[in-house]
Amino acid sequence: MSRRYRLVPDEVRATSVARCRELMAVGFTQTAACRVVAANLGVHYNTVGNWVRDNTDPDAHAAAGPRLAAELAEARAQLHAALGLNRELMALVHDHGRAPQAQP
Repeated sequence: MSRRYRLVPDEVRATSVARCRELMAVGFTQTAACRVVAANLGVHYNTVGNWVRDNTDPDAHAAAGPRLAAELAEARAQLHAALGLNRELMALVHDHGRAPQAQP
């Protein structure tokens, strides 16, 4: 497939970078985010990736950082609770198998 490249206005680049960062903040990899944005623009995803990499906005990740840290902490807490429940259930299953069976 051949692509026809054209000059992309700075506003479109900035919006594309912002959209990629939004997607990355909700779990997309950079490559996946760039693929989604690039498909809408008709450019190669590496082009969008270059824009993201070249964007030097120091505040670009500031808003996502604390939110992602909180989400990670919540996910870890849920995992810890699930592992504890799993241990308890396995102990019950194990103990149930050891319990003497009542004779009829």
